[in-house]
Amino acid sequence: MGSLADAIDSGNFARAARMAAAAPAAPATARGPQSSGGSGAPDPAQAGAGARALAAEAATAAAAGTPVMRAVYLTLLEVALALRHLHAQNLVHCDVRATGVGFVSHVPANEGGGGGGGGGGLTLERDVDLEPVGTVTHMSPELLGGSSVDASVDIYAFGILMWEMFTGRAPYSEHADSGFQEVPYRVAKEGLRPTFPRGTPSDFRLLATECWSANVERRPPAAALVARLQALLDASCGHPVRGKPAAGPA
Repeated sequence: MGSLADAIDSGNFARAARMAAAAPAAPATARGPQSSGGSGAPDPAQAGAGARALAAEAATAAAAGTPVMRAVYLTLLEVALALRHLHAQNLVHCDVRATGVGFVSHVPANEGGGGGGGGGGLTLERDVDLEPVGTVTHMSPELLGGSSVDASVDIYAFGILMWEMFTGRAPYSEHADSGFQEVPYRVAKEGLRPTFPRGTPSDFRLLATECWSANVERRPPAAALVARLQALLDASCGHPVRGKPAAGPA
């Protein structure tokens, strides 16, 4: 049914995200001021609790996003599950990008999906001793510098994929006319990375920037990606999250 890039470019992904956010939504029940003891005066305790709930909801939206992010998180979660499976087998994909994520049918994000060619469509196997390969816009600084391939290059590309999915744009499109000739040098030597727009959920942005860190040790492993994306998905949908998954090493 096409790739993730096709869905983003056509606007189908954005429409699906809005539908996913709206589908389970129930109309809020309007409540008037609550009285205490029949006096007709608002209950300060209830008013305070309501204000705290609203503040917590706003903080969650700023950190993880609103339910409109559900489609983003679910799709990324399936890709992360596929990477977790590949990396557990000592395999590296080497070319994680939106055009390489295929939509066959919806597979719920769970232990069975994603790892065996499900929604993520990540089935390419590569030997770690192969020469550096991949799409230049998604290649890590060390890969561009000729280092050998390991699982961390997929995590770097995953961070770029997060940016693609959130913005709906191709990375470094301003360099497309020149064939991206300056991108390898600027990524490897100047720390060039895509820029998230204002309003990006802070925890989402933090995870992406950890993934594309120049410090390989700071990039979270695929198993940690799965846990953190699940927590972000739960938070964006208003579900309580017990304990926040730790960020990667500084």
